[in-house]
Amino acid sequence: MINIDDLLNFAEMIIYTHAGKHLNDLQRVILQESLLRTKKTYEQIAHEYGYSENYIQQVVATKLWRLLSDALGEKVTKANLRSVLERNYKTYKLQTDEIHPQKQLHYRVKEQGTIYQLILKKKIFIIYPEGESSINLVQTLVSALSISDYEFLLKTWASFLKIDQGSQTLEQEVMSCESVIMLLSEECLTRHSLIQTLTRTFTNSPTEGEHKPTIMSILLGGFSDRVIREQLENEFTQIPIWEWSDSSDTSTVIQNIRDYLKINHDHLPPEQLNELPQITPGVDVSAIEPIEEDYPVPFIEPELPKGSVPLNSPFYVERNPHESRCYHEISKPGAMISLKAPKQMGKTSLLNRILAYGASQNYQTVLIDFQQADEGILTDVNKLLRWFCGSISRQLQLESKLNTYWDQDLGSKLSCTLYFQEYLLEQIQQPLILALEEVNKIFDKFEVANTLLLLLRSWSENSKVNAVWQKLRLVVVHSTEEYIALQINQSPFNFGLEIDLPPLRAFQVQQLAKRHELDLGAKEIDQIMDLIAGHPYLVRLTLYDLATRKLSLQELIQDAATDTGIYKDHLHRLLWQLQQYPDLMAAFKEVVDSTKPVTLEQVQGFKLKSMGLVCLHNNQVTISCQLYQRYFSERLLS
Repeated sequence: MINIDDLLNFAEMIIYTHAGKHLNDLQRVILQESLLRTKKTYEQIAHEYGYSENYIQQVVATKLWRLLSDALGEKVTKANLRSVLERNYKTYKLQTDEIHPQKQLHYRVKEQGTIYQLILKKKIFIIYPEGESSINLVQTLVSALSISDYEFLLKTWASFLKIDQGSQTLEQEVMSCESVIMLLSEECLTRHSLIQTLTRTFTNSPTEGEHKPTIMSILLGGFSDRVIREQLENEFTQIPIWEWSDSSDTSTVIQNIRDYLKINHDHLPPEQLNELPQITPGVDVSAIEPIEEDYPVPFIEPELPKGSVPLNSPFYVERNPHESRCYHEISKPGAMISLKAPKQMGKTSLLNRILAYGASQNYQTVLIDFQQADEGILTDVNKLLRWFCGSISRQLQLESKLNTYWDQDLGSKLSCTLYFQEYLLEQIQQPLILALEEVNKIFDKFEVANTLLLLLRSWSENSKVNAVWQKLRLVVVHSTEEYIALQINQSPFNFGLEIDLPPLRAFQVQQLAKRHELDLGAKEIDQIMDLIAGHPYLVRLTLYDLATRKLSLQELIQDAATDTGIYKDHLHRLLWQLQQYPDLMAAFKEVVDSTKPVTLEQVQGFKLKSMGLVCLHNNQVTISCQLYQRYFSERLLS
């Protein structure tokens, strides 16, 4: 079966090549939903995305099917979309693979004076040993190399070696890729007796006309066994071997990979250019020529930064190792993950990806949003736990049996526990990821918050001795800005794997800029980092504004701290919060007024950091970014 992403990219390519038009976000949604085996109706799509059914069906979809029909030269409808695209994609792939298999090439296609670009993606095969450090490194490699238009095939050594070697599938899978990156540990090489397999699979000469992938290897954690190391080096005389001990080596390894890929990357020889297939009507194939320079990827319409970043959005940037740690942790029986950060830092976006990862592993997933509970429920422990259990039952499509399990004499906590243990968890066969969002809504209700926290902890402890509880995996999400109303100097939800989401780093901002079709150099990226310190929402707001309003970065920076600039809503919210707590505002005023780090009372420093306004360094406080310095200087010091 052909991957949906490949079909989506193919559809976008042929429409642009034929009509010179890019798909908008709504057209992509309809295309994607129509490619799924369980198609959504136009009514469902309209309801989910806030449009009328008539507009979706009669306007957007009708135009989309007409564009595809014109590009492919046959009638395309919602009903036959997948079969038509798959058939044409197979023909296109067969023709291009016959010319130069598995290369990603950039071509410039000229038709009536218009220049189009066709892209075939290169595939990188990464094979790695099991373990948290290697998984983290793989996720970082994928994130760092993905901006170069590579796609990835990932396998652990254990799963890789399960391939039937007698049918030569192992070698075929390797040869289908542009490059192979092997992550090797001493334990992995010893346990699997890998060296002979590696020698046969990766060092054999290709047969005539066969593509030979670029091979690279990374040694993890150092090799104490000199015999294994020398044997490896003797066998891999033509393969680079780089060492990785910890995260401090990551940037060097990534740069080595990039350099090696660049050196070994080649375009089609000139004599093969005229053999390229005519994949769309009306394209003058003789006019196709390879592009030597880096060429921009197809245009992606900027997304208005509002709410969480959709799962299929190209504007989500992973902040590894946090994603990979969460995916690894949620796979453990009885796992507990706590996601925390100020507002608009990407908590919900990460939560949605954890749930999507769980769904891909055939886990069941339930999301409980505490914003949906009435105030009367949030203030009463018994009502809250009954609402909690009832909501989960409904999402699992199970009959509510609250009255059967709720016993006033046993109390609400034990009744809730028994409802999970003897009913909910017994009814499901797969692990259950239970995500709790906006838990901060009960922080100011001490008895309720404390009861829920102790209950969640006890369930995690139960998983150590009771197999039923091992099915439950918990993810708790809360905003740290709510701490300012509490008399605390640490998070009230300290348990399990704690993820305190950090700002974006400069290279991640650079990735996002490229996805917005912005040509920003290192100097401009540094200016953005100085202004907003990598705040995820503010970064997206900045890049969206630069991409859509076409104003200069200097103009944006000049207006940034005003009450009419693009950050005004964010700044007004923070100012209003400070105004509710005069003592906290006085402490922050001291920070704003100083050119040096300031020592504050511990609780005040903790709360200001929880709002995202300051950074803490060895009990000393500095302001987070230039934007806050400029805005609050005018309002607190004047």
